[in-house]
Amino acid sequence: MGLDRTPAARAASPSCGGGAGPGGHSGFIFPAIACLLLALLSACARPMTPTCPPPPLPAPGQFFTALGKPLDLADLAARVASAAYVLVGESHTSPCDHQAQARILEALALGPNPPALGLEMVAEDQQGVLDAFNAKALPLTDLEARLNWKENWGFPFPLYQPLFALAEAHGLPVCGLNLPPRLVRKATREGLEALTPEEKASFPARVIPPPKDQEPMLLEIISQHKGNASKPSPERIQSFFRTQATWDTKMAERAVAWRQQTGRPVLVLAGDAHVENGWGIAHRLALLDPGASVVLVVPWRGEDSRDPDAGHYHFYCPLTHKSRLGMLLEERGGRVVITQVEADSRADKAGAKMGDVLVSALGRKVAGLSDLHQAGAKAFKEKVPFVLGVERQGKPLILDFGPLGQGQ
Repeated sequence: MGLDRTPAARAASPSCGGGAGPGGHSGFIFPAIACLLLALLSACARPMTPTCPPPPLPAPGQFFTALGKPLDLADLAARVASAAYVLVGESHTSPCDHQAQARILEALALGPNPPALGLEMVAEDQQGVLDAFNAKALPLTDLEARLNWKENWGFPFPLYQPLFALAEAHGLPVCGLNLPPRLVRKATREGLEALTPEEKASFPARVIPPPKDQEPMLLEIISQHKGNASKPSPERIQSFFRTQATWDTKMAERAVAWRQQTGRPVLVLAGDAHVENGWGIAHRLALLDPGASVVLVVPWRGEDSRDPDAGHYHFYCPLTHKSRLGMLLEERGGRVVITQVEADSRADKAGAKMGDVLVSALGRKVAGLSDLHQAGAKAFKEKVPFVLGVERQGKPLILDFGPLGQGQ
């Protein structure tokens, strides 16, 4: 499965500070100035608790330079059109991310240098199916079943269907970049020596290890996967590093081969942790296709601080999660907000309301969706009631959802 990183909990931002666009540079300075004026007028002076509102976030799907300058789609497309590889990150469950990707794909398809499309979501052994689709011998309506999408990828096909529709409409060849999941599982479970010669041929001849700068991020991801369990062993860490390096190397190899085969630039869509900072696929492309230009376009989730080195360009998409408890959650710059509650759901019966800000889960601070996921896993494992602390119109409240079932 792909590497799709949910941001870890973040430190609270200064109450009267300016908002930061991607790269930590303010793209929205007017609220910060207004707040400064309020501070001078003692609205934010001690001993009162600062109450200056956070700066407004941009509209979902807005594009930016690495330093936070807003871009329209035409400008972005013109800036990346000459690149040999354009890597666009995603959170696999985010409709906003996929909509941004589709907009980029369509803009490039209409430009002077239409790309081929490379997908992390489809493995190399499914290329025959994609070839039939590329040749218009397989209709889009049959693609999900023929790719065995649910088993091989798992994330909802409707999120990705517009990308295939655009490729079909504009005659863009589509390539599967990934290793077959069954081979990854087998190699992880039994070791590479258990693979047949034919199976080994699917793996890169030389796995390019991760750069040292990426290792702290990989450790963060494996820690999130472990939840509240004990610290992962050195053996598990090294195995995880090798697996990620194998994925990234394989996807880079396939992208290079696809560029050579089609004579087109390649638009690569992959989990954001395969794209950010150039540590994943781009690091391997630099070694496998020296001199080829690579452009990174990564999601920005609205957090106050953003590394300008994460990508050449950014698009704003808040992380969202639809809980089986019956509520839609959105991460907004270090806060998690309930944006929708289904009638008669467990969330509704627990008293959740649209606009509630999640403050704590099982008594621990919530600064992002990852904190909520970990608390839910803990409540399920320990068979304790799932209790959330929320803030509603400035007042603290407790919501008790009772014991959780699996997947909630």
